[in-house]
Amino acid sequence: MMLLQLNQPILKDNRVFLSWDSDLLFKSNSFWIEYENKDYINASVKVLSRLYLPICLAFAAIEKVEIRLPVDLGQEVVEWVNVLSTFCKKLYKHGSVPILKNGIFFEKELWGTSRKKTAILFGGGVESLAALSKMRNEGKDYCLVSLGGNSWPGSDPKVNEIKFLMDQKISNDLGAALIKIRTNFREILDDKQWYPFLKERVHISNAALFLPFNIAAVLPVADYFEIESVASGNEKENNCTTELFSFSDVSTSMLQRIFPRLRYESFFNNLWKIKIVEKLFLEGPDLVKYQYSCNKNVGQRWCLNC
Repeated sequence: MMLLQLNQPILKDNRVFLSWDSDLLFKSNSFWIEYENKDYINASVKVLSRLYLPICLAFAAIEKVEIRLPVDLGQEVVEWVNVLSTFCKKLYKHGSVPILKNGIFFEKELWGTSRKKTAILFGGGVESLAALSKMRNEGKDYCLVSLGGNSWPGSDPKVNEIKFLMDQKISNDLGAALIKIRTNFREILDDKQWYPFLKERVHISNAALFLPFNIAAVLPVADYFEIESVASGNEKENNCTTELFSFSDVSTSMLQRIFPRLRYESFFNNLWKIKIVEKLFLEGPDLVKYQYSCNKNVGQRWCLNC
């Protein structure tokens, strides 16, 4: 049985540092998540410790592992185990559930009471623009989440500068708050090192970690931006393969209740991509000009290879 201890998160200026006691499979045993302003961050150790969900999902790929959390999350751990179990059965060769144990550190949480916004995970593609159109047409209060970092395909600020300029432009044009989150997580993650533990054609970053990482990253700033839910646009194609399992019906239904006081909503799981394109053009034609879909693009909206 492998024992993995997750350390208490450290907040330094506007960065949250997370670490664990082994460098197994990752290029480093620590990473950071950066927010635009330190004042936006809920400094609660318990809140910040929930950023470890993707790490738990990653190490669950190893058979016979016990993961010890840095804090006591109480019964919430039951939901975490349910999610880990679902991912293990679908993606990992061994299919068994890891042992997840609460830490001894206990902290009473103080949550803001005024939460009414939905944070849209905004990639600039058809699905996120259609999600934005849906929220706007329904008169909902929303903000946009722009997440990226070095070595993140399609969301690398150095390579895809125009993508982030486009995020800022649509934020300015619509008068919606833009939550900027940056991380070096992709720099420490090498998909190839995880292949021996995964079923065929599964990449741990896209299949397991991508969506949970994005949802968790919003938690520390949920109070400041009055966020009650996180939403993303998905598509029916994600149900047909394990390549993007975290965006499938099975996964998104589990993730809806993974964090207390922060719901997750998944849109368009029942629509094929072509229908989502049609929906965007019919219901939000003014948003089409902001589309930035291809992760191969460098300095232009389309890579022109397809």
